[in-house]
Amino acid sequence: MTVFGIDPSFTATGVSDGTEHVIIAAPKADEGEERAHATMRRADVLATTIAAWISGRIGRGAEAAAFVEAPMLSSTAGAGHLYELGWLMAMLYFRLSRAGVAPIVEVETAKLRKMIGLAGNAPKTLIPLTVYKRFGVEFDRDPGADKAFAYLLHRYGLAVAAGEIGHVAAPPRGQGTKARGSVRKTARAR
Repeated sequence: MTVFGIDPSFTATGVSDGTEHVIIAAPKADEGEERAHATMRRADVLATTIAAWISGRIGRGAEAAAFVEAPMLSSTAGAGHLYELGWLMAMLYFRLSRAGVAPIVEVETAKLRKMIGLAGNAPKTLIPLTVYKRFGVEFDRDPGADKAFAYLLHRYGLAVAAGEIGHVAAPPRGQGTKARGSVRKTARAR
């Protein structure tokens, strides 16, 4: 099975198969293009390009899995970021499944950082140096650490496939430990 790591973003999506690491960027919005149409078009072009890159690296009928950075909610990025990311993730999953990539596994950012000995909230800029120290891999022209993060997702996927790491998906929003605790407190208050 070929394992791919994908760090999705409209500005610079990092993709890695462990030996080759690339940055794929969405095309810019056309001048005067309606925002909704531009977002859908850009997400589709980006997802199609990623799926084509991956398809070129797997043989016909070969198995492939993708480990993708899970979408993060950010109060600083705002609702526009979530809107764009939603389109990108939907298009990406659709194109990857059409290319025969399965499973597609979402990995929380904190899990990746912890895998290489960093704190779960460590800055993304520490990833390339830590990956180099741990795996001996350097990345040329990677200012946002997108290639390094994609490579780390690839390594995480290899560890999961080998049984070295047991991947547990994040609970759906509102079903984490804090949510359960508040439900118990509410029930006791009655």
